[in-house]
Amino acid sequence: MSSEDKTNSIEDKINSTLFEINNILHGTQTTVVYVEDEEDVPFWKFFFEKLKVTTKITPAASLKNGLERGKSSVLAYLSDSGPYFLLCVDSDNDYLLQEKTQTSKNINENPFVIQTYTYSIENYKCFSEILHRVVVDATLNDEVIFDYTFFLEEYSKVIYDLFIYFFWYDQQHQVNYSLFSAEYLSMNEQKDEKEMENWKKENEPKHIFPLKKGFCPTISLSEIDISDNGRAALLDLAKSVKIKLQNLPQIPDEEITATKLALQELGLTDKNTYLFIQGHTLYDNVVRVFLNPIFTQLRNKKFDEYNNSSDSEEQKGIKRDTYKKKVITSKNDEMSAIERELYGHKYYEECPFSEKIYQAIRIAINSQKKQ
Repeated sequence: MSSEDKTNSIEDKINSTLFEINNILHGTQTTVVYVEDEEDVPFWKFFFEKLKVTTKITPAASLKNGLERGKSSVLAYLSDSGPYFLLCVDSDNDYLLQEKTQTSKNINENPFVIQTYTYSIENYKCFSEILHRVVVDATLNDEVIFDYTFFLEEYSKVIYDLFIYFFWYDQQHQVNYSLFSAEYLSMNEQKDEKEMENWKKENEPKHIFPLKKGFCPTISLSEIDISDNGRAALLDLAKSVKIKLQNLPQIPDEEITATKLALQELGLTDKNTYLFIQGHTLYDNVVRVFLNPIFTQLRNKKFDEYNNSSDSEEQKGIKRDTYKKKVITSKNDEMSAIERELYGHKYYEECPFSEKIYQAIRIAINSQKKQ
């Protein structure tokens, strides 16, 4: 038997029943959880531990479908999931899509798939009401010089209509692509490779307003003046959004209204749209853009405080050096102090969508008791 055959045979046996039997044999009560990547482990561990659920959380390293990491790798175990084998994934747009595609239907209807409900884990890290705590952790300074909630709510209002356009086009594309893929597979057995390639070029649906090439670049920020809570950056962004909306093919008003109402029922409003945009865009191209100058300003204020104190020069030097060790990273550290705190904090449950995660975990774990 080849190494690949051995791996596949092992994978074929991985399922909830196997882990349940393992618990019975060893007198344990452990739930196995597959996640997308190593970086996701602390996030999901936080929620399970809060509910006192004993887990073994690991990235899904599936060879099914030739995948090694990521959401598709986790969902490769969809049919194997159960009370003792849970799958945890970023929602991306699947929570908002509900049953519109097969993937979103699988995620939203399977009680053993736990999702973020926001776009991703990064959106939890960037929840506006915890960002001051992140700054305090990084600077050891509790002075408030920026209104995080104001900025992210206003940012959400600015991008809201563009998000609705993006989501509408993305929904249409995903539905059309699902139909295209099904037809492609059905035809694949009837035509040769060259015919299929030509058919694919002619029939593959084109995305009018794609995420990475259309939406994300428009809503990204490169610089924010924190002295006025970012108002100038928001005004510039509003101009860019207006131009983009004017250049997009128009959507019927009734479709826009219906989309807004449907998303509102799921919790998306014009004030929290930032929780549903791509997490890395929010993290890297919005939140870090204002956190870095905030960190620098508060850090320098602390140094000025030491320098202007009535302490002796020796005492000033000791205080400065102690502070430097706490808030300034070495040249070899890839992250600044503020980036490290933003990356590593665990204030997740402050985000209101965390309750949906807790509820989903409770439902999945309670099904163990009913067996």
